[in-house]
Amino acid sequence: MDNIQVQAEEFLAAHKQQKAAAPPADIATVAVVAGEGMEQVFQSMGVTAIVEGGPT
Repeated sequence: MDNIQVQAEEFLAAHKQQKAAAPPADIATVAVVAGEGMEQVFQSMGVTAIVEGGPT
């Protein structure tokens, strides 16, 4: 049980730091990336939103 509580607290803390939602646009792009390096690459290309993903 303790581990679940720690995981929940870490999840909430991480998601409080996310940016505010961008205003609506006509076209949006979403990238599913694994790792901070790839996240930075897609941010530099102007992607609208990033979803953290991993190997499937």
